[in-house]
This record gives sequence, C-alpha cells and structure tokens, in this order.
Amino acid sequence: MEYPIIDGEIKDWDSLEKIWTNIFRKELKCSTNNNKILVSIPIMMLGPQKQKLAHILFEKFNFQSIYLAPAPLLAIYGSGKSTATICDSGDTLSQFASVYEGHIVERSLFKITLGGRHINEQLKNTLKNL
Repeated sequence: MEYPIIDGEIKDWDSLEKIWTNIFRKELKCSTNNNKILVSIPIMMLGPQKQKLAHILFEKFNFQSIYLAPAPLLAIYGSGKSTATICDSGDTLSQFASVYEGHIVERSLFKITLGGRHINEQLKNTLKNL
C-alpha cells in the first residue's frame, strides 16, 4: 500500500479509508457509531478536502461529531499555552504558524514540502555513498 497522504494532501482516499477501517476495527477494536473524533489537519488544507474528510467520517464510519483542528493549534494547546510560534514537521510536510491567544495569525502561515521521510532518504543516500 502506498502513502495515501503526500505533502499534506490526501491523494488516495480509498487507501486512507482502508487504513482507518483497519485502525478502528482491528487495532483499536472500537465501534465508531455515535462516537466523537478529533482529527489533526494541515493548516492550509483546502475546503473540498475538509468536506470529503468529514463526509467519509460521518457517512462511512458513522461518527456522531467530528472536529477538524489545525495541527499547530493542537501543538500549542498541548503545551498549555495560547500564544506561540509553531514549527510542526511531519512525514512529508513542515508547517509554520504564529498563534495569538488561541487564534492562528493568517499572514504568518508557511508550509514547505520537507519532512522526516525526506530527511531519512537523504541520510540513507549519504551513507550509501560513504
């Protein structure tokens, strides 16, 4: 199975749905019916992707309610603060945002398609060439 999310964008919805099905039913062994879910999303996720994400969670998994939260906002709340500048680096995407009193400052948003997977690949190639 390929990565369904690349550079912060969902590219393969069917694979993502299969992964979620495996996680909820086989790994967590939980019913999603009438439960609530919090989903961490990239700060610049487009409206149509948010809508499709919500549609799948409501219609296929029967969640009662969902909350789509920008990853940098969750990071700052996790630290117990409401104002900070966040660098959130993931698998293939790094995001930067300033948050003031719990609100993302729109003009501070920046993303770059560079993450842990890219760094790992570069390190592997460097070590091969030694």
